Amino acid sequence: MWNKIVNPETGRKVSIYGKIGQNIIFKYIQTGGHSGPCAMNTSTGRCIKNDVGDDNCEVNKKSGRCKKIKKIKKKAVKKVKQEIAKVFSLDLTNGGEIQLEKIEWRDDETDEEESHRVETNYKLEDEFEERKKRNKNLDKILSIAKEGDLIEDLSEYIHRGLEGVYILKRSLINDKLEVVDLDPFDFWRGEGGVGNGFSIGSEYPLGYWNKAKFTRAYWPNPGDDFGMPQPVNKEILLKLNLVDLTERKLSSMIISSVNFNWGTLEFIGGKKEVIAKIKNIEFIDDNAYFMEDFDRQGTARIVDWQW
Repeated sequence: MWNKIVNPETGRKVSIYGKIGQNIIFKYIQTGGHSGPCAMNTSTGRCIKNDVGDDNCEVNKKSGRCKKIKKIKKKAVKKVKQEIAKVFSLDLTNGGEIQLEKIEWRDDETDEEESHRVETNYKLEDEFEERKKRNKNLDKILSIAKEGDLIEDLSEYIHRGLEGVYILKRSLINDKLEVVDLDPFDFWRGEGGVGNGFSIGSEYPLGYWNKAKFTRAYWPNPGDDFGMPQPVNKEILLKLNLVDLTERKLSSMIISSVNFNWGTLEFIGGKKEVIAKIKNIEFIDDNAYFMEDFDRQGTARIVDWQW
């Protein structure tokens, strides 16, 4: 039978028949027993009253003192930053072509004309070198960019739509990045948009192009009257079945949605109706287009004109 008890204030053992031991037992009975790990006095290493301390511990049965309980380290939760398309700004004067058109010498030119010709040609040479440098910058961009990134041509008008905005596409012939026009399909007011050969999905998360920022171009972003529709390849949609969809009621209509690790797609209608309608979508370049919800980032609904 035990004849000693640990004093929680000192960590030492005392007789259960003594005054201190009796008080400990009395308090133990009043509180309904030990309610959890004791707290440790960090300066002495001994137990103190069973209040909330900085370090939880348990009693070492041999010494009667506290021993630290190993804390379980929580894995740091990494905040995933949503990736968006990079926009490279560049002056692609004359489509990146470099030409030097110097004023030619004439037999009958006056001294004043000769002076003007020489001064003008010097200026042209300086501009030529600057344009060559800009053209080299295009090569640098292509060396660090990836397929799906965008290039904005600053030589275009100051206020414009998407004229002079190009998308980088990997060539099927030599696997090198090429600068190509945005899809000419008339999305909004003839501005074009991301189209042929691209699709949001595992490689491009929802919002990848929609949030792209330009220096001069006007790109309809979420929150504007018109957003930039995001293409989704038909192979993703045609593989959907009833178990992939979730229904919810919104006002007087039913919304069906499907969740991917790159975003959530929504359709108006019940699950059975949605599966049936997907098969009849008039795909454009094998894509259907979804508009991102400004209030719920990472969620987009199929555009009305395709649904």
